[in-house]
Amino acid sequence: MSEIDILSQIADLKEVDYKNTLMVVGLIELLIENGLINKSQLIKKSKH
Repeated sequence: MSEIDILSQIADLKEVDYKNTLMVVGLIELLIENGLINKSQLIKKSKH
């Protein structure tokens, strides 16, 4: 596998990671907006 192939795969992974992060943030915002969770619950769970 060439260096270019490896760098291309890393770039693809970064894009997927970015899209997944946006999706998670959107889901969290929807859960908070709909009153299913609040920020303190989310912080407490993430520290656990």
